[in-house]
Amino acid sequence: MSEHIKVFALGGLDERGKNLIVVEIDDEIYIIDAGIKHPDRSLPGVDLIIPDYQYLIDNKDRVKAYLVSHGHNEQIGAIPFMYKNIKAPIYCSKATAAMISDYGIEYLKKPMTYNFKIVNPSDDFMIGNRKVHFFQTCHSAICSSGIAIDTDQGAIVYSGDFIVEYNSDMGHNHDLNKLAKIAENEVLLLMTESSGAVNLGYASPAHKLTPALNKVLFESKGRTYIALFDKNIYGLEEVLKFASLNNKKVIFYNAFVRKMYEKLSTCGMYVPNKNVVVDDDQLLRMKETDIIIVMMEEGEKLFELITDLARGEIEDKRFIISPKDSFLAACPPQSGLEIIATNAIDDLYRTGANITNLSKKQYISMTAREDDLKSMISMLKPKFYFPVSGDYRQLLANAMIAVHMGTTYSHRNVFILDNGMVIDIRDGVAKLSPEKVKTGNLMVDGIGVGDVRTEVISDRQKLSEDGVIIAALAVSNIQKTIIAGPDIQMRGFVFLKESESILHEVTRIFVDSINNALKKNSSLEDAKALFVDKATRYIKKETGRFPMIVPIVEIVE
Repeated sequence: MSEHIKVFALGGLDERGKNLIVVEIDDEIYIIDAGIKHPDRSLPGVDLIIPDYQYLIDNKDRVKAYLVSHGHNEQIGAIPFMYKNIKAPIYCSKATAAMISDYGIEYLKKPMTYNFKIVNPSDDFMIGNRKVHFFQTCHSAICSSGIAIDTDQGAIVYSGDFIVEYNSDMGHNHDLNKLAKIAENEVLLLMTESSGAVNLGYASPAHKLTPALNKVLFESKGRTYIALFDKNIYGLEEVLKFASLNNKKVIFYNAFVRKMYEKLSTCGMYVPNKNVVVDDDQLLRMKETDIIIVMMEEGEKLFELITDLARGEIEDKRFIISPKDSFLAACPPQSGLEIIATNAIDDLYRTGANITNLSKKQYISMTAREDDLKSMISMLKPKFYFPVSGDYRQLLANAMIAVHMGTTYSHRNVFILDNGMVIDIRDGVAKLSPEKVKTGNLMVDGIGVGDVRTEVISDRQKLSEDGVIIAALAVSNIQKTIIAGPDIQMRGFVFLKESESILHEVTRIFVDSINNALKKNSSLEDAKALFVDKATRYIKKETGRFPMIVPIVEIVE
């Protein structure tokens, strides 16, 4: 009897980030990637979101390994949280292992010991009696890989993030030879990323920063600033190579990029000639046109850095940007960041510096587009096809790429699924199982995981949207009277002319509610609840807003 295989996602389907694929082969479980996604503004106070992995906790004795494609947080961010409960070996590159360790320290606030099994990006290895293959992919992360797991019905292949690129160095190699070797045997199921599937053509060469670097740096009359997202190690390496070839000096603007360089320079990242990267104490000692200043951060934080620089709101005044300087913004904003990005770039233009702002068409992310995906499908010729990692329209576009390639693929062997839906494979036949695995989001707040309740989020939304009113006083338990206060504080609540009348009425409602309770010797907790109800209705009528109202009554003997 052939092996019984199940494949499903606990995250990453119909969403961006939080990627986690589970492959079950009889009694063995393999976890492929385990990432996070960042919350939007509807979840104030939440640091990040990870997949609900209760299924894996319930079956932790069957988990044989984590197989990790690369070191971006959408692929690794959940591992430090999961590893506390599921201590299986982690197979990944040296660079990815360094990122996992660092990510764990950042969010758990303490180092943790992992069972890393360091493999090169195109290694073959055994996990028990099962053979697993990594094949190197070209992506913005260093030493990224796709993953293939052998079964008795053919290989289960996960592409990871990739583009077809023939001219990259060994840190970002699209390993066609290894893919050809995997394709020599039957590929049972292929899972490919979908985030770029809606875009035509190949990603290469529009992922390269060098053409823009050439133009900006040789036209600059002063220093050149470059802004990159934290994920873009490929772009950072391009800057370093350019500086090495053109006798320029690179200075790191912020601690994040310095730390990233120090970490990855020992893990296979390109390291330039000696004295190309210099300390910022050299900033005023060199010819300005020889200086390249690099800033890197994630998402919104990068645009906050740009804004502070443009407005001169920085502690180190040596970095103040001048009209003769140039700024290359190589950070087209992701969805949800357009407003803060537009404002940051607008502030840059106000400095009078020469600004080059690369659009999404001029400088694209290193994720597979239509022809990249066609290349992967054509080479591996999978029996079944499963688009992963993307929102629904991207998953659908990826599926249609396969279907439109010919008669081999149709709705019978191409799967578009939601998280938790299970592909069941027996005797070489894949079907959608009636079984559905529980999935969901675990919200991380500080170092707490999954304990941010809905009512807590609701309270935070009130604070962020409508502000807060704090009403405090003290009462004598013996005299049954108010002996101090009331003191009413309002924050984040815009009142203008009506503020005095509203403050007066809220104060009256608070005092009356407490005095009535004291006279009747009734519960002060009930009195506070009555005050909140009356004040909320009054403020809603007057302003249309719903601020959080916090009554504080101190009881003095």
